[in-house]
Amino acid sequence: MTSFKHLTATRAVAHTTTHSPIARLVSVVALLSTAGLLSGFGQVAPGSMSPAGLAMAGVGVASGAGTTALYTNPAGLAAHRAHNFEFGFSRDRAFNRSSFFLQSVDGQAPGFVQGGSAFSYESGTLPDGRTRTGYDVRAGLAFSGDSDVAQLMIGLTSRYMNMDYGKSATVAKHTIKGWTGDLGMTVAFTGNLRLGVVWRNVLSLDPVEAPQRIAGGIAVVLSSVIVSSDMSWGLDTPGATYRVGAAVTIADAFQLRGGYLYSELGGFGAVDPPPAHWATGGFGFRFGRYSIDAAVALDLAHPSDMQITAALNFYMPKTRR
Repeated sequence: MTSFKHLTATRAVAHTTTHSPIARLVSVVALLSTAGLLSGFGQVAPGSMSPAGLAMAGVGVASGAGTTALYTNPAGLAAHRAHNFEFGFSRDRAFNRSSFFLQSVDGQAPGFVQGGSAFSYESGTLPDGRTRTGYDVRAGLAFSGDSDVAQLMIGLTSRYMNMDYGKSATVAKHTIKGWTGDLGMTVAFTGNLRLGVVWRNVLSLDPVEAPQRIAGGIAVVLSSVIVSSDMSWGLDTPGATYRVGAAVTIADAFQLRGGYLYSELGGFGAVDPPPAHWATGGFGFRFGRYSIDAAVALDLAHPSDMQITAALNFYMPKTRR
């Protein structure tokens, strides 16, 4: 059975004796990450996020890899070890939102450059009765390099959004359309510790759909166990968000995932919302060149207001180099 650890594991850190500017950058990234822990996503959690990411409460600033990295930290694209296509569907009962997505990440590109892209379509109804329909396109690149102490990964994701809002009794119909993107860094130390920092939505587009946030993360990544934590703070919409997640791989083919989210922003579309508490969980099962992944997120204050996501992954045969 092909190893299933690609979902969250990164490339092994090379042990070299050559000193480079990368080594000097490690301490800078560590400081930025620590600051980010006290300084994400906004109220609109991506409906197109991979089940592997949603099941761990969207954590991934330090531990994200593969298609999850397109949403959490683009630097994680450099951590992917496979070339896969992911087809998925998500349903958010709280806001009557459905999402369809197709995304891919190539972790077999030559050298130290990796890339990925994603397309999603969403439709639903807000609590005030307005419709919300549109699409989101993302494309990312990541670069990596090794030193004698760590592997440094730097990534950039460009994002184009076109979202239509219907009218209500007090709000006119309007469209949110334009470009933004994420910029992030991750350091994977030789002792399985990782630190990450990301600036989400660098270009100001919309404070609800694409809020500007600084997020920091810390993770411990072992051969079959991953424990990770993210914390973020809004730049245009103040409010902290805290996430913890974990994954356990069994027999290289089955992975169990879980997480918890606390957000001062409350739920999407709410007015003066109380803090939100969410519990998440899910699994992934790999068979041959395919895997099935599923996740569920529960609002602990309203357990029936859940989000369910499922996806099928197809992995391209490994190419020789």
